Parts: sequence; C-alpha cells; structure tokens
Amino acid sequence: MNYDEAAEYLGVKKSTLRRWVRQRLLPVVRYGYRTHRFNRTDLDSFRDERTLRAKTQ
Repeated sequence: MNYDEAAEYLGVKKSTLRRWVRQRLLPVVRYGYRTHRFNRTDLDSFRDERTLRAKTQ
C-alpha cells in the first residue's frame, strides 16, 4: 500500500508516517526514487508494538 493508504490504515497523518520512515521506525519498500510501498504485515507489527509499549508505560 502507498503512503495515503498506510496513513489511513494506521490512523495518522502522512507527515507522521514519513517521519517514522525517516527515523527508520517503520520499514518501507522503495521502487525507484519516488515509489514507496508498505507491507500490511509490517504495519500490523508496528501498530501492535506501539500499542503494547503504550500499555506498559
């Protein structure tokens, strides 16, 4: 899925998603210079990890 779809899926703004990618918190598959795709399983793992971390704090 692309940035728009991934941001909607996670319930965040595209700018937040881009920041996470820049900080290497979220993996992205790059196809050339301008095309980026996210795997749904990576997004699910990221969301679950962040939810678990928030509950333990």
